[in-house]
Amino acid sequence: MTLRWVAGALSDAKGRLRKLRGHRDMNFLMTVLESRQTAVQASERKAA
Repeated sequence: MTLRWVAGALSDAKGRLRKLRGHRDMNFLMTVLESRQTAVQASERKAA
């Protein structure tokens, strides 16, 4: 769901991407999202 929200936000900001605040933190955001995805996948494997 988090990935869907981020995709929606980026799609919404597509037209005004030059004005996107916090663009310098995009690498940090990607790192956090990847670690979150890994954690969710690990918990799903444990539950299965």
